[in-house]
Amino acid sequence: MCAQALTRALHGDKDWLKAAKKAVRDKQEETLVTILDTYESQLENDKQIQKVADVKKYLMNHWSRLFDWRDKDKQAPKIAGKLGAMESNQRHLTFRMKKRGMHWGGSVEAMVKVIQGCQNGTLQAAYLASLELGERAMRRVTKTMRIATLLRSQTRPSIGVHLGRIAGYTLLPRAAWGI
Repeated sequence: MCAQALTRALHGDKDWLKAAKKAVRDKQEETLVTILDTYESQLENDKQIQKVADVKKYLMNHWSRLFDWRDKDKQAPKIAGKLGAMESNQRHLTFRMKKRGMHWGGSVEAMVKVIQGCQNGTLQAAYLASLELGERAMRRVTKTMRIATLLRSQTRPSIGVHLGRIAGYTLLPRAAWGI
């Protein structure tokens, strides 16, 4: 929300955005207020001025909650991504469940992890890391997985309804109708 709101308020001006985002990232509240006030003083349109004022008010009201979650969570892995990683790829999850009578429940977490691992390309590494196998057994598992990916059949795209007609543009005999 913070980055999106800043981008809209500053109208995508890269220099102002870069300075404002750096101030938020470095937790420099006075610097951010100065940047937004300076930008606001250069505007002439009332709607644009109101947008900047709204964003400034939002950021100041939520200043204590603007932080990188990886800095707070000491158990976060070093390769942890940004919080919005799956929000941008939500179609892979929602298309799997929408219009199929499914709902989000506790059992869906495993499926979400598998889909996310497939999308990120980390599923195989995560699976193999969870196994505590010796060197020889691990080679056998990786060989089996490599062969399985080679032998996997590709899905054919649907070509839709086949068109057909009766030759000679005649009706079928009554015997074919089952009468």
